[in-house]
Amino acid sequence: MINLLTDQKEEEGWNKYRRGVEMVTSVVLSIYVVVAAGLVGGTAWLVARRGVVSATTAVLEGQIAQLAKVEAAVRLTAGRAGVVKEILGNRKEVAGVTKMVWEVVPTGVELTRWSLSTGKLTIVGLSSDPDNLELYAGKLKEKLAGVVTKRLTKMNDGRWEAAISAVEEGGRKNGI
Repeated sequence: MINLLTDQKEEEGWNKYRRGVEMVTSVVLSIYVVVAAGLVGGTAWLVARRGVVSATTAVLEGQIAQLAKVEAAVRLTAGRAGVVKEILGNRKEVAGVTKMVWEVVPTGVELTRWSLSTGKLTIVGLSSDPDNLELYAGKLKEKLAGVVTKRLTKMNDGRWEAAISAVEEGGRKNGI
């Protein structure tokens, strides 16, 4: 005979285990649900954050490109300003040296040409008396450092020509 009804005792034995199994299963299922929700939420947050970071990066890269252009313009302007400042400084220097060159010219000396480059002044003068040219070189020595008469030659017309040079030698007096 087949008995389809269960015994009350057998059922009570299973009930003991059933409650424990249901509690453990409920706890594990709750943990799974919390972890799954965390993973889904974290992934959604990362995707949203990546989009914000990408947009911010694109904006910042655009600003960097604009600032690079501005920096290039500033460097170019600063370079040009330096050149202008140097030219203006040289103008003042040339004016001061010109004044000194012409202040000490003695009577009888004619300056035919002179040039001023960085740290070097060259003057060519004519006179009927070579002593006047030496006097002029001596007066320049009082004002400028490194004055040397490079050549003194007699011209065909009887006048003397002197090439006088003043080179900056670290110790300036008033010029170059």
